[in-house]
Amino acid sequence: MIFDLCTAAKKRSGGGGVVPTGPVRLTLIAALVLLLTGCGPHPGSGAWLADPEPVAGYQRLQVEFDGRAEFFRPGEEAAALRCFWAGDSATSIKMDCISAADDATKFIYSLRVLDDGQGELLLDDKVLGRFRSQEQQPD
Repeated sequence: MIFDLCTAAKKRSGGGGVVPTGPVRLTLIAALVLLLTGCGPHPGSGAWLADPEPVAGYQRLQVEFDGRAEFFRPGEEAAALRCFWAGDSATSIKMDCISAADDATKFIYSLRVLDDGQGELLLDDKVLGRFRSQEQQPD
């Protein structure tokens, strides 16, 4: 069937093959560029540890690539906050969070990744403290 369509298209175009034009061509070019360049993770994604002590009561922050994030209290395995995040800029994310204990308790945090690779946790544009990526080694 596909062979028949290609053969019919070649006959209509004078035998030289099928070359997409207009919007189809632009769409194919855009898809090819995206395929070749890939999609890298946001610098805010990954596992973060409070540095040097818990920030706002949280020791660990896990930011998943799929748009979810969780805050963990020291010594606890269950998440205290569950969040959805989106990139706010090339170096910062906004997290819309609810408490695991009470879904009426909501927070909107930001995580800003600094030039040194550390992250600042912000609430209402106020810096609460710093997190260090678990990929970084402590000084």
